[in-house]
Formats: sequence, structure tokens, C-alpha cells
Amino acid sequence: MADDYFDLVTTKDQYEALTDRLSYDILVVQFGGPFMHHVLNDQANNNKNLRWVHALTAGIDAYTPATDFIKSDIPLTNVRGAFSAVLGEFIALGMLFHAKQMPKFLQHQSNNHWQAETVELVSNKTMAIVGYGDIGAACGKVIKPFGTKVIGVKRRPDVCTDEQKQNADEIVGMDQLDAVVAKSDFVVGILPKTDHTLHFFNTSFF
Repeated sequence: MADDYFDLVTTKDQYEALTDRLSYDILVVQFGGPFMHHVLNDQANNNKNLRWVHALTAGIDAYTPATDFIKSDIPLTNVRGAFSAVLGEFIALGMLFHAKQMPKFLQHQSNNHWQAETVELVSNKTMAIVGYGDIGAACGKVIKPFGTKVIGVKRRPDVCTDEQKQNADEIVGMDQLDAVVAKSDFVVGILPKTDHTLHFFNTSFF
């Protein structure tokens, strides 16, 4: 795409210097913060051509403080599902990192010292995935072949895709959260960030 088809800015000063900033019909954003909130509010209030804002992130909580934009009729889309596979692999990495005592092995490595450590199998473990959706299903897809039992916990356990059903041994409602966590060796939190989920996982939870 030729440079004259789009503008790329990363600071408020760069944005304010654009003479045609109120002529865009599409805006692509990444991450939030005061700069992005200013851009979104300015566009919502002053750009009559803007038809669509697309976020290069899965979550949209970073943009909700832009209240003028949020109150407008301009649609906001995201990249839901784009990072599910890689996040599922990172969760598997975390499980193995702890089960195989990697912190100790890395410490031995930094000391140029070899020492065996007792490690655990994950095939007899249970993982609870709280907020079981696209990312949770991708996580289960990676985890289940290890033999680990996967329990998905979600607000609407009756509403599941075929992929979600295939990649969990059980899918239960939030009313069973305490019982599931009590019997799990690993707890994965993938809840969307909202006023209801803020500080959901805290010291009292565990």
C-alpha cells in the first residue's frame, strides 16, 4: 500500500500535526492510554467521515476510558481469536515450567552447576480454565495431549462451540468455581477485564 493511503502516528504531537486527521473513514488502533483516548474522542466528536475503528488487540478494555467515542455510534471491532493459539502454548509453557522445576534448573545453569531435581508428571494433574472461551479452548487443545484433565469454567456453560467441547473434559458454570479450584493443580484465568472481574483473582481467592 502506498504511503499516501494512510498516516501512522504514535504520539499526540504527531497526531495533532496531521492536517487531514478529520478526514479518515477508518481508524486502526493498538493499545490505549491517554494518547489513544484523545485520538478516539477527537475522532468521535469532530470527524464526520469516520465509519469504523478496528483494534489490533483481542481485548477492548484499553479503549473504554475514551467515553465520547464509546457513547458514539462508531463501531469498534477487535482481533478476537488471533492470539488464542500462541497464548495456549504460553499456558502450556507455564504449566511445564513449574512441574519440571525450571526455576531451579535455570539457577543451576547460571551457576555452571549440574544438579538433578525431582520433577512431576502433568499427566495426573488437573487444570481449571476460568473464563473458558476461544483462548481457553486453544489452551485445552495443547494441554489435553499431555494427559492433563482440563475443566473449563464459564458463565454460560450451555453455550459452547464444538471446539470448546472437544478441548475440555468438563465445562461447568461459575457456581462451581470454588469446587473446581479446590481440586485443581493449575488455575488459568482468562476472564475479560471488566468492572466485575477486576481483582477477581486475589490472595483470598487462593
